[in-house]
Amino acid sequence: MSPKKILIVEDEEVIRRLCGRLLSKAGRELLLVETVQEAFDAIKNNEWDLLVTDLRLPDGHGVDVILRFKEKFPDRKALIITGSPTPEDRLSQIESLYVECIFKPFEPPVLEAAVRKALGE
Repeated sequence: MSPKKILIVEDEEVIRRLCGRLLSKAGRELLLVETVQEAFDAIKNNEWDLLVTDLRLPDGHGVDVILRFKEKFPDRKALIITGSPTPEDRLSQIESLYVECIFKPFEPPVLEAAVRKALGE
């Protein structure tokens, strides 16, 4: 069985590294990127089992990343991690496209459980 592939889009280095460390367990393959454009390139050029994205990114919005991801992989799951204290208006437009919204700061087991659930592990 091939390893699950996860695309992580997060501009905060500390959070990106934490996600990478937590989610690399269980033989998963990860790509960690910082921007919407890097995410678009990764979506275009690779197969992914799961998207984990921040909402506020330096060159755009994570909602746009989710929309592009779901265009190419309609049956795959997306998770949101965000520092926003309340869900943004745009989230209501895409409620059916993501599995869970995790608010920063989060405890590592919360992220791990959401990823396991999304991947069906």
